[in-house]
Amino acid sequence: SFPTRRSSDLEIKNNVLNIKKTIVEEKYQGKGLAKTLRTLIIQKAEKEGYSLSADCSYAANYLQKYYS
Repeated sequence: SFPTRRSSDLEIKNNVLNIKKTIVEEKYQGKGLAKTLRTLIIQKAEKEGYSLSADCSYAANYLQKYYS
C-alpha cells in the first residue's frame, strides 16, 4: 500500500502559492515522497496559474535551481 503519512503546509496569497513546509514521516524518508509531493504541488500551481514561492528550504532550493 502507498504510505499516506506525508504532508505539506501551503499558503495562497495574492495569487502566489507558498510552500511553507514539506513533511515526510521518518519511516518513509528516502523513498522519494517529498520529491513527488513537491512535483505535484508545483504542477497543480502552474496549471491553476499561481506563481510559486517557498519558505521550506527543500522546495526553495528546487525553485531557485529550476525556476529562477
